[in-house]
Amino acid sequence: MSTSASAKPYSYSPYSVSPRHRRWLLTSYWLLVLVLFVLTFALAENLQRALASILISATALMPAYLWSSGRAKGLPIFPLLGISFLWSFSFPLVLGHSVVDLYSPAEHLSAALKVAFFLVVGTLVWFPLTASDAKPPKEYYELPEEKSNGLFLWVLVLACLYYVTMNARWFHYVPVAIIPFIRTLILGLNIIAVFALSYKLGRGSLPRNIRVLFYFLFAVYLMVTAAGLILIQSVTTFVVAVMGYVVGKRAIPWKLLVAVLVLLSVLHVGKGEMRGRYWQYPGASPFQEADLGAVYPLTYASWYKEWLGYGLSSIFGEKDKEYEPIASDEKEELFSLIDRACVIHLLLKIQSLTPREIPYMMGATYSIIPSLMVPRIINPNRARTHEGTVLLNIHYGLQTRESSIRTTIGWGLLNESYANFGYVGILALAILLGLLSGILTRWSMFTPILSARSMIAVIAISLAIQRELTAGVVVTIALQSLFAIVVFGFLFMRKRTLLESSNG
Repeated sequence: MSTSASAKPYSYSPYSVSPRHRRWLLTSYWLLVLVLFVLTFALAENLQRALASILISATALMPAYLWSSGRAKGLPIFPLLGISFLWSFSFPLVLGHSVVDLYSPAEHLSAALKVAFFLVVGTLVWFPLTASDAKPPKEYYELPEEKSNGLFLWVLVLACLYYVTMNARWFHYVPVAIIPFIRTLILGLNIIAVFALSYKLGRGSLPRNIRVLFYFLFAVYLMVTAAGLILIQSVTTFVVAVMGYVVGKRAIPWKLLVAVLVLLSVLHVGKGEMRGRYWQYPGASPFQEADLGAVYPLTYASWYKEWLGYGLSSIFGEKDKEYEPIASDEKEELFSLIDRACVIHLLLKIQSLTPREIPYMMGATYSIIPSLMVPRIINPNRARTHEGTVLLNIHYGLQTRESSIRTTIGWGLLNESYANFGYVGILALAILLGLLSGILTRWSMFTPILSARSMIAVIAISLAIQRELTAGVVVTIALQSLFAIVVFGFLFMRKRTLLESSNG
């Protein structure tokens, strides 16, 4: 780390909503609420499902209102966590879902009450911590502005190269022990780079040449991450970029969101045929075979042409029967898995079976977390990062350990807490996430986006919007990202000491 430098403290948090932007954000907020309200009652199968969806949506959007109105300060960590419950718990009740439809309206309402309970408790814990300005820190570590753009662009380049190598199966030539270290260092910093550059883009502080390079590299990154036929990483990174832009601009890029949503919809409906063609072999997973399903640097154009063709055919014509997902006697067959964005069907399953037929897990998925905190380079026999998810799927009969090697069904923190301890688990999780979100928000409130504190808060945002992760995965990613920030800080950051100010 470099020697310290002095700086004036902020007179207000750079992430809070200023009076100038408050009216616009609140107008957008209430417009969104109105659209959701109308569509919910227009599309819901019955009144009970509509009410259950409205209950989840209302409590999920409460933190966003508190932040948009300026009542909550700092980075919107918990508001974004709440918003993620819209597509994972609320929308499936309205849009229809083959598994959700199997349960009665009373069961839908019961699940909605559990989700609402979690969100209300979490909001009540988080809001008092963010309702007032924190005291600016006396010092913090920060990446110098003059170095930041170049370093972040290089991080994006390295992240693209990582996925190009992964897609081409070239990691077979790299010692297995160092792959987690490479992934931790590069991908942990990539989320920060994307958020920071998007934040600067929103504030209009990126030079034109840097802006063009960012557009290009970010588009390439999304392309190479999605090429493995698993969209969650590219979607998560895109959402992080949008959040960075919104926090910086205090405006929502609606046209871009609609365009990307349309593209993702086409890719989503076409990925079944692509997986049917390239993953259809015993024990297959996206990155196991050296040839089948490999995407090489010069084949991306043909790969996406084929993928988009399957997607458009599925929407406007008939699916390709040759590569249509093969039926299986086992319910856990790869191609019958539910879209990972929806997890309310798992909550419905838990409450219908536990504790009457299947007992609570009593902390089984949490007990493995200490062992997951030991890096694989130290303990090569360490359990898989998704071991908690595997245990949940086995406990509820959704998968066997063998089938979980091919793919996993994501559960999410809320479902995991209820499967372990019932209502007590939901209450404990709500308090914990409310506290962590509030503490991180206050801790980063008066530090710039290039500071180590804000970078850690950005990692929290990226984890908050992913509803399919279980506790073991969250802790592992958080520790790996923290390690990446420490290494990055040691190499490039310098200490900032704030000058005394009457505003502080």
